[in-house]
Amino acid sequence: MTRTGRHYHKCLGCLLPFVTDAYRLPDGATCSICGSLRFHHMGEVFKVSGQLVAGDAITDCKCDSKCTCATGPECDCRCGGENHGAGMAATFERLASGAVQVKLAVPEKAQARSRLAATEYQAALAQAQTEEAPFRGCGSGYYWRGERLVREAQASRSHGTRMRKLKEALSLFSRERDRKG
Repeated sequence: MTRTGRHYHKCLGCLLPFVTDAYRLPDGATCSICGSLRFHHMGEVFKVSGQLVAGDAITDCKCDSKCTCATGPECDCRCGGENHGAGMAATFERLASGAVQVKLAVPEKAQARSRLAATEYQAALAQAQTEEAPFRGCGSGYYWRGERLVREAQASRSHGTRMRKLKEALSLFSRERDRKG
């Protein structure tokens, strides 16, 4: 397995992947798309199959966006990971406040879509946490299942899954409220 020194990360707010040359992001780094402080390290870029033929020049490799804009660290292309994720490279910008912002290299359309998804998720999470608060420690099965679903939503890596879990949690909290009545 060939390693490249480039690392994939995913913002846990807007769920956009990006590539840096660092395993760890700077402390207190925020996403330029959604403002999240939470990131997931997906792994280092590596080649999973195939071999470069002796004499092949990497510059001759005809990588397309499937490789250069890949959303994960596995590379099965002829470049051996040399070009993998190159189009997803993020930069770090120190703001006037001293905070570090991760600037993602993402097209405007994808930024807008991801920003909207992050806003929708943050609103649903806040609503679920507000609905959950009155039942903390009540011992009800509805409450415990709802609380577990909120935690699972927070750990989820896809927008559809986390929204489905939050919707289900809100339904359980509503049932608990009706039951207490």
